[in-house]
Amino acid sequence: MNKTSHAIFPDQAAVDACRDLLRDMAGEVADATATLPAGYQRLCAGLESFWESVRERRGELRPVAESAEGAELLGRIGRPFQHLLYSELISSGCDNPVSQLSPLIEDVRSIARAELRTGRRARQRRRQLLERVGEHCRA
Repeated sequence: MNKTSHAIFPDQAAVDACRDLLRDMAGEVADATATLPAGYQRLCAGLESFWESVRERRGELRPVAESAEGAELLGRIGRPFQHLLYSELISSGCDNPVSQLSPLIEDVRSIARAELRTGRRARQRRRQLLERVGEHCRA
């Protein structure tokens, strides 16, 4: 990296680390869901895998959350999974996947932020979200 780009992006290392971390997390979700048939079960397994990955990487994610670019970087959490979520909603028979996607992503992020902050699983919030998604899908 040259001096000019370092001056423009003083926290480029944090951006790169976040990108690598999200790529690893996406790989874990893919591994957790690879053997499951498309649909609600795979959607649930993918979400649980994502939340567990956030919890397990709390030490790595917390500095990102506290950085100057934290809001933008944490806003990226969930983006690698948007396509997966959309396709799983369709495969699950969701009545209106387009209208469900944005609220679902925001709820997933909210739970991830809460777990990142506390270091504990938000079991009840996870369960409520999965039940709400299930109401819109043919399981």
